[in-house]
Amino acid sequence: MDLFGILREFSEKICPDLWNDGLVIGVSGGPDSLALLHILSQFPTLPSQTIVVHLDHELRNNSSKDGRFVTQIAQDWGFNIVVDNQNVKKIASKHKLSIEDAGRQARYTLFKRIADTHNIKLILVGHNADDQVETILMNFVRGAGISGLSGMSPITPIVPSMLTIATYEHSDIFIGRPLLSVPRQDIREYCIDNNLSPIQDPTNNNKRYLRNRIRHEITPILKDINPKIHQTTSHISTILKNDSVVNLGLGTPVLVSNFVESCRDIFFQSENGILGVGPEATQKAANPDLVDAGSRKVTLIPGASIFDSATSFAMIRGGHVDVTILGAFEVSVSGDLANWDSGAADKAPLVGGAMDL
Repeated sequence: MDLFGILREFSEKICPDLWNDGLVIGVSGGPDSLALLHILSQFPTLPSQTIVVHLDHELRNNSSKDGRFVTQIAQDWGFNIVVDNQNVKKIASKHKLSIEDAGRQARYTLFKRIADTHNIKLILVGHNADDQVETILMNFVRGAGISGLSGMSPITPIVPSMLTIATYEHSDIFIGRPLLSVPRQDIREYCIDNNLSPIQDPTNNNKRYLRNRIRHEITPILKDINPKIHQTTSHISTILKNDSVVNLGLGTPVLVSNFVESCRDIFFQSENGILGVGPEATQKAANPDLVDAGSRKVTLIPGASIFDSATSFAMIRGGHVDVTILGAFEVSVSGDLANWDSGAADKAPLVGGAMDL
């Protein structure tokens, strides 16, 4: 598998604008993040603001060795690096979280802080296709709805529920997962082929954690039944995302901003039909009282839904919803709190929309 090509496509097609503004790269030193960092080190050019970030969770007596290892590797490959440490057990106890959840929140809190400091909009992490399978299975056994069962997306906005251990300050920062389609075995083979010696965290074998139990006991059975479980899971995830529709409340004003020429078409469905908003539709909107992508409002009538012809992301944050078409278009919804519903996107496809974490 061409991991370099996959990462290059991610940078050029999925989120070029976010990418060019700078990168925060979360690196634990394990196979996934080390492979990610090594691939990035092979890029001819990277944004001038590219920072490697490592968090020591203090879960092992010798965990500080991981930070020294990542620091040495990052410096050898020409990256700036920030290393921090947090007592994740204390965080879990204080906020009544599992060790897994506390560790994830501590990492994202640190990543976001560094990104905010340097005005960077994209954080890269090494989640792979096996992580996706495990995440969907974890959400299934926990009784999640469509959002949870759709799993992770290649790119996801940071929302307050990801950072409950800290005071959340709004900023348009996204988590990018460029290796989400790559099986764990392919990443291991990449490390071997490139003489990389990643850290092997012994806690990954502790079946006390739900993810590890699923990884070591459930996933092998599924792979035996269906050797293409990664592709199957990806297909299911796409179907569930396609079935997510955002219903807006009565008289909700939609402000359209950050319009650029590369914007893909977006459609607002209303009782009066579908109003297109895009490079061409912007210039010849049928009803300027309803659609003006330049400066004014787009007010949707009751029962209106947002459809995107490519990739969209929506999140509920306090009393409003943001829907972003990455690298091109942003729609900010204010007023009545929008609510989520499930329906058939029969007039235009919706990809994304799920609040996956």
